[in-house]
Parts: sequence; C-alpha cells; structure tokens
Amino acid sequence: MGTRTGRRKVLAVGGALAAAAVVLAACTITTTTTTTTTTTTTQQPTGAYSEQPGYPAINNTSTSVAVTTVSVGDVMMVMAHTAPSSGTSQVTSITDSAGRITWQSAKSAGFTNHPSGDTVEIWYGVVKSAGATIIDIHWSGTTFDHFVWADEWRSSAGSAATWSVTAAGIKNAAVCSAGSCAFPALTAGSTASLYWGWAYPASTSKAGSTPGVHYYVTTEPTHGNVLATDPTVAAGTTLTPTFGQQNATSWYDAAAVLMTATG
Repeated sequence: MGTRTGRRKVLAVGGALAAAAVVLAACTITTTTTTTTTTTTTQQPTGAYSEQPGYPAINNTSTSVAVTTVSVGDVMMVMAHTAPSSGTSQVTSITDSAGRITWQSAKSAGFTNHPSGDTVEIWYGVVKSAGATIIDIHWSGTTFDHFVWADEWRSSAGSAATWSVTAAGIKNAAVCSAGSCAFPALTAGSTASLYWGWAYPASTSKAGSTPGVHYYVTTEPTHGNVLATDPTVAAGTTLTPTFGQQNATSWYDAAAVLMTATG
C-alpha cells in the first residue's frame, strides 16, 4: 500500500506507563519499500458491535487518512504512529476536515520514549454526521515516518450509543515466545465489549488463530503491522489475542483497548 519509510530501532530500557496510556519514541533512517496489504479473517459473529464495511482505512505514509463515516453514534477508532526527529513526540489533538466526528481530548492507550523507538497512540471519536471527511493527526515536535489507521464500529445502541474505554493496556518491546506474540490481556467489565488492538512487530508478521478475533495484517520486507479486533468479548472475561512473527524471538510493541457502548 504505497511506500513507507523503514526505521532503525533503538532499543533502550525504560519507559513510563500512565493511566493505561503510553506513547513511544525513537530515531530513524529513511528507506523506501513497497508495502502490500493482506487480510486474514476469522468469522466475525453478529452481536452488540459490528465493523462498518470498507474499514479499516489505512494511510502508511501520512499524518491524515480519508474516510467516509457511515452512521451517527458509531465509534471511530484511530491508531496514530510516528517517529520524532529528536526527543519525544505525542499527539496533541485529532480533528477531521468536515467536523463529522466528536474527538476525545486525550489518548486511550500508547507508549512514550520506549525501546522500539516509535510513538504509538490509540484515540477514538464518536460520529455525529455521515459523509466524507479527512482525519488529521496533530503531533508535537518534528516528526516523520507516519501511519494512520481508522476503523468505524457500530453498536446495537445505534445513534443513542455512549462510548467509553473500560480497559487499556500495552506490550512494550516484548519478546515473542516461539513466534507467538501476545497482545495486551484485557478483562471486560459488567458489559460485553469490543477489543481493538494494534501491534508493530520487528519482523514479518502473520495473523493469529485466537477464536473470535479478526486480524488485518500489512506486510513489507522487514516487518508487518497487525490489527486485532473481537466484538464479542463477554462480560467478565479476559481476552489475549496472539499473532505470529517470522523471527521466533523478535521484539514487538502493541497497544489495545476494550470499548463499551451503552444507551
């Protein structure tokens, strides 16, 4: 999918986890590679949450991504990635060109200044009108090597839905075990939830086989990005999706949230 810049990962120790929200940062070198997108799907049961057709929307070369919102009351999940030229960087806000989405004022999960060297944040907004718009990510500092992923989900509550994050977690520079890489383990509260997680592996990746989980994988010569979603996380249960990497003991980064709609 277009071209992307590769990066030289600087692994360092440390990093801070704050209120289920983290952001990560590092230096890069620029190369150009060709990205192809493959999708691996496990059947998504119908239930309280459903992904709108045509999603996720992905731009792996920019700070913005074009979308067409579908229904009022839907949640728009967004993953934003960058690498700062120096120091650290974070998302200061998210907007959309047509003003169709009411955005939260802070991230829900992410990393800052952690070993893999990139900045990753998960945000969300609620759709207030349907139609075309461009989602723009606003970063602090001087940044490059951007990815933006957007994903619209519908709740059975429809336009009356009130969305909230009920759990969030990270995996920072974790090491895969025999090629199996775990997303953050999240436990649903008293209401069924939507699991939404994104991972940045150090080597070429592939979809996992966790029951009920849908995987969307982009691949390039050196690594791949993985989106894992499950709209059927029952109340009180814990979900830990897994995916695979070509290099059995490579590191990876991941962030995830559980979303709940009431109304």
